[in-house]
Amino acid sequence: MKKTYKKRKNDKMKVKDAAEFLGVCAGTLRNWHKQGKLVPEVNPLTKYRMYSEEDLMDFLARVSEEEYLSSIAPEFLDDEFEVES
Repeated sequence: MKKTYKKRKNDKMKVKDAAEFLGVCAGTLRNWHKQGKLVPEVNPLTKYRMYSEEDLMDFLARVSEEEYLSSIAPEFLDDEFEVES
């Protein structure tokens, strides 16, 4: 099943949409932000974390496969991926 996400008019995504794009829960994105792994742009007025598709793709290119796969929400996993506990 292909997931869709909403891009804003400035091509930035809110946490929920960025999380769906990556296949993780929003809390994982917030944790990655706190850990400095994926730092979003923060809107100064609303304090919303905003992510560009380019930033998300750069993150995927540098994060280890094991770390990423262990963070994926089960509903986003394909049959070919297995995450061991």
